[in-house]
Amino acid sequence: MGCNIELESITSAIKARDLLKKNKFGAKIEKSTSGSKKGCAYSVIVDKNCSIALPILEKNGIRILGIS
Repeated sequence: MGCNIELESITSAIKARDLLKKNKFGAKIEKSTSGSKKGCAYSVIVDKNCSIALPILEKNGIRILGIS
């Protein structure tokens, strides 16, 4: 089951998407509708289990704001 990973910027979202694709995940970027308190936020929509994707992102220094 997939998930949405909310990130702080478009730059972080692009890095996350590219990193996940390199690791055989399907991933796409969408502007978040939740309205981050820090301004704009973007989500990476992942087609596989987030419990596998999150450690990959965290290991590579990508700051995660939220998951849904």
